[in-house]
Amino acid sequence: MIPKRMNIGLRGIYLAKVTQDDGLGYTTDAAIALPWAGKLTFMPKENKHILYYDDALYATFQDYKGSDIEIRLAEIDFEALEAFGAGTYDPLTQSFEAKMGFTSAAYGLRFISDTVSKLPNYYKFRNFHITGIREDCWTTKGDNITANEIIISGFVSKPVYPGVEYKAIMRLLEDGTNQAACDTFLSGAEVLP
Repeated sequence: MIPKRMNIGLRGIYLAKVTQDDGLGYTTDAAIALPWAGKLTFMPKENKHILYYDDALYATFQDYKGSDIEIRLAEIDFEALEAFGAGTYDPLTQSFEAKMGFTSAAYGLRFISDTVSKLPNYYKFRNFHITGIREDCWTTKGDNITANEIIISGFVSKPVYPGVEYKAIMRLLEDGTNQAACDTFLSGAEVLP
């Protein structure tokens, strides 16, 4: 019997840029890893439809359109931000010049979630459209520590491709024998469907 797993936190995120999408399938680059300590928030986008036949007879159904997503990245390194396309990093001066207007682009979103059982789950969301990247600062009350935070916002749309779902998940086995498959699941390029 497979033990139940409860997600308790996120420990890694990968974004694979969609390089080709012709309505029949799509191709992505290899995913870029963004080391972080933060959180990821989902807000499902659903439409409720009511079909009336007469005053006493009607039916309702939910139409799932996707999810709004906000990713908060704390203590991210400048090299990763430059590789991601959010700006230019100068290692000589240790400065990062950010792009003010990030062009909307589609990505494959992958992340790792820790669980109570210590065996992580690996998630892959398709068609993540980034609509904005902004920076925020916050200060802790206790030690008065100030930290920078990168906030990526966008939405996941439901794929139009036959037989392709918007989300996939892979579990790490207790003996770790599928670790290589889990790593490929996150970082490898993909061609679908």
